[in-house]
Amino acid sequence: MVLAAKLWAQLRASGQQTASNDALDGDVILGAQAILRSQKRGSHGPVVVATANLKHLSRICTSPPCTAAEWTTIS
Repeated sequence: MVLAAKLWAQLRASGQQTASNDALDGDVILGAQAILRSQKRGSHGPVVVATANLKHLSRICTSPPCTAAEWTTIS
């Protein structure tokens, strides 16, 4: 949650918020979890967040080892 809060603040400060002011920002929480998980995986490959909201998740999971992909394209 600490990383999620930092990401949330960075996105808000840059004008790229991913949720309305009165909403819990699940995209940021999910992205933070994926980033932390990717740091623990080592050489086991990248973490791919399957999403229907690529616009928001790709702002958080910007490059390997944590990326976001449209869920319908993952096989």
